[in-house]
Amino acid sequence: MGFCPTNCTPATILANPTGTCVTAPRRTTPSRIFFYACQTTLPNPVTNANMLAMYQAGTLVPSVELTNIVFEAPNFENVQLSDCRPPQEIVSTRTLTFEDRTGIIDNTASPTYNLYADYDFWFNKISNTETLNYMIGYCNGDVKIPVDASGNPLFATLSGFLDYIKAQQAGGASTETKKLKLVFQGDPLALNIKPAFNWINAGFNI
Repeated sequence: MGFCPTNCTPATILANPTGTCVTAPRRTTPSRIFFYACQTTLPNPVTNANMLAMYQAGTLVPSVELTNIVFEAPNFENVQLSDCRPPQEIVSTRTLTFEDRTGIIDNTASPTYNLYADYDFWFNKISNTETLNYMIGYCNGDVKIPVDASGNPLFATLSGFLDYIKAQQAGGASTETKKLKLVFQGDPLALNIKPAFNWINAGFNI
């Protein structure tokens, strides 16, 4: 038998619960992206109350509800640790694509309206993508914070463009859509990442 890594560090094999437990399909749908600056230190611990304070301070910014949210299959890098073993697959990147079909008119400074506040929102995020971190919000209010195995936020880059959806009936007006792509270094859905807080229970007004 070849070298076993547990010769250095004993492995603990986690079993499924054998006492009281509930088994059922987990049905949930991603719905929006949350943004925060990379220099922002998240509260410790992350709680509904602490994250509500971030939101109210403007340091945690949500998108509107999105559509066509798709997580592509991860891209893997093969790391050959030994010629005696198959390569170890490590996730290098994973891409999230989504659309924003909501047009926003900002009438805060009435009568001077900003008819394209949604343009400004996404242009700001794309222009500052290197300084941002990201969270994934779900329809039920859960929010996952993409981090690596050490708890550090995953780097990601955001890009996007404006497009149109043709009307199903001839002569009808097309619908604007912003098509966006978020490429993470690593897997934002890795199994070490569980919901960290719930924006609905926290009382976010979005």
